[in-house]
Order: sequence, then structure tokens, then C-alpha cells
Amino acid sequence: MSVEIETIMNLKGSLERIPSTPSSSDFIMYGVGYNGYKQLGSDIPTTIKTFTQITSDINWDNVAASFTETLAIKDGALFGVGRNLSSILGFGNNSEVLEFTQVGNDIDWNEIKTGNNFAIGIKGGKLYACGMDTHGQLGQGTVGTTLSTFTQMGTFSDWEKVSCGDSYITAAIRGGKLYCCGRNAQGQLGLGTSPDTISTLTQVGSDVDWEAVACGTNHTIAIKGGKLFSTGGNSSGQLGLGDNTNRSSFTQVGSDTDWEAVACGSNFSMALKAGELYGTGMNTSGELGISDLKNKNVFTKITVPDSPCDFITCGRNHSFVIINGKLFATGNNYYGQLGLNDLDNRSVFTQVGSDTTWTIISSNLQHTIGLKTL
Repeated sequence: MSVEIETIMNLKGSLERIPSTPSSSDFIMYGVGYNGYKQLGSDIPTTIKTFTQITSDINWDNVAASFTETLAIKDGALFGVGRNLSSILGFGNNSEVLEFTQVGNDIDWNEIKTGNNFAIGIKGGKLYACGMDTHGQLGQGTVGTTLSTFTQMGTFSDWEKVSCGDSYITAAIRGGKLYCCGRNAQGQLGLGTSPDTISTLTQVGSDVDWEAVACGTNHTIAIKGGKLFSTGGNSSGQLGLGDNTNRSSFTQVGSDTDWEAVACGSNFSMALKAGELYGTGMNTSGELGISDLKNKNVFTKITVPDSPCDFITCGRNHSFVIINGKLFATGNNYYGQLGLNDLDNRSVFTQVGSDTTWTIISSNLQHTIGLKTL
């Protein structure tokens, strides 16, 4: 299939460079990994080590894997399944949901992303939040509450993309302006010496050329005018600045001006430049795919089986890339979430099966969700 490439933000805070989306009716949903909380649906065994179709519907177009839940969009409608911890699924309660069930009746959902027991989505251009609000990440002006249904954040109606970190969120809107709210204890919001907690969406600086943003546990990577910037926690070198010192404002990484996309895991970062993959930060599980288990504090070129990379995304301690429709994985595989039919970690990107129709992957700690075309 001949496709063009576009840059979009991903789940859980990562952002990918992916093939332009074909008709949503072309998509089939697959899952792999741990299913102890029915985050893959009740018909799937507790653990599966190869990607398995988890619903008979074929028109999915957006997916988000939380820790113990899955959220997905089909024909503009939002569906959820799994443990429903902190009411993250938006059903008005915290009861376990065993099958993919529609959340409300709206059919204008555009995007859904998840953080640590909270979810953020775009519906009709407006931003909505649900779940636990431990650090003001739901943007309601409060801290320590729980929203059991999706509630609008702010008043803007022209949101474009959103990226979630574990306890904070950032979003790019209106001509590339970057807004954020939530936990800022390590400077991950990029607002300088601002308070540790910000409970309403706050613009980061005044620039209007932010192109991409991705969030890890306590750090943020972003692209502005083709330049790469990072801020927040840096204990593993995940900011790629050549040291392990935290930053509280966005700091340029090197001098290149042709960065294309970014993705973040827990304490590591991935980025694309001219279709080539670079990584930095924690690598104790092989999540960088550089064949050893040593951490890096500068963006290091990663050898992948082919180029250019069409898609990158990160789970907690593992990574995926898609190249010409083929799926490759590396890193932690304790739950079988890499889909390689075993529980062994990998330290280099390894092809998952032989299919050539993969388009989107979303992964968190225990399970992975993917979309393939017919």
C-alpha cells in the first residue's frame, strides 16, 4: 500500500510518525500480553504471547493502552474495556468492564490517550478528561479528585493533539501553541520555576511552531521548528543532553533542525530524523534496541532492519517500530507484550511475525494493542 507520512501524537504520551490513515473500515484490532484485568476482553486467556484478534469489529481507528485498561475509537464512538481503576473508562463508576463497551453516545471522538489512571481525549475539537486527578492533570483547577465521566478541560474547541505522561498532560493547539497541566516536580511541564502542581491548562512560552510532543514518566520531549527540545527528570539521561541533570524549561538538544517525531517510555526517549531512529536514556531492559544494556545520555543512532521508520512508540520499558508495514519490537517482555511468542527480553529490534499491514501500536506496562489493515 502506497502511503504518505504524517506526524501525530500517541498514547500515553508518545508521538509517532505513521502512514496516513486509510479508511477506518480497513482496521482490525489485535492484542498481546497480560489480560488478568480483561483489558483485552473476556474471551482472551490471562496471558497471550502472540498478537491475537480481540474483537470481530474491523473499523477501529485509534487505540490507547492504559495499565489495566484499553480505550479505542470506532466510527467516532469511544469504547472501553478492563479493570476501570479510578473510573478511567468514563462509565460513571469503577466497575470492571469485561467486553468492549461504548462510553456514552457521542460519535465525534477524534483521539484518546492515557496516563497513570487517567485518560484524555479530543471530542469535537474539545478536550475531555476522566479518572484520577492526583496532580491537577485533568485541568479542572483542583487536585486529589476523581472524575468518573469525561469532563471538558478549559473552553477551547480547536485542540489538535494531546500527549499524556504518568501524572501530567501536555497538548498542542491553535497554530502550534503548547499547553500543559499537572505534576511539575521535576520540571516536566517546561514552565521554569513554576509550582510543583499546575491544575489548569497553561501555555508554555509564546512560540507558535510546536510540531510534536511526547511524555514519559517525568520528562517531556518536543519538536519546535524542526529542533529537538527536552525538559524534566533526567536521572537516566532521557533528555539526551549529555548529562543526568534535570531541567525545568525546554532545552534544545544539539543543533539539528530536521527532527520529525518523538516518543517516550518511562525513562527513555526515541526520536526520528530523516527516517532514522535515535534513542537515549534507560536501557536496562534493552528498550533502546542498541544491542547492549547500557544507559545513554545522548541521542544515539539505532540500527533497525530497514529504513525509513514509519512509526515509533514506547511502552513502559519497551519499544516498537513499524517499517513498510512490518512490526519490530525490543525491550522488556515480562508479560509477553512484545508479541514474540515468549517471555524473553530483547536488546535489538526483532520482527514480530511476518505481516506487512501493521499501522498503529499502543503499549503500556503489561499489554499491547495494534491495528492492522485487511
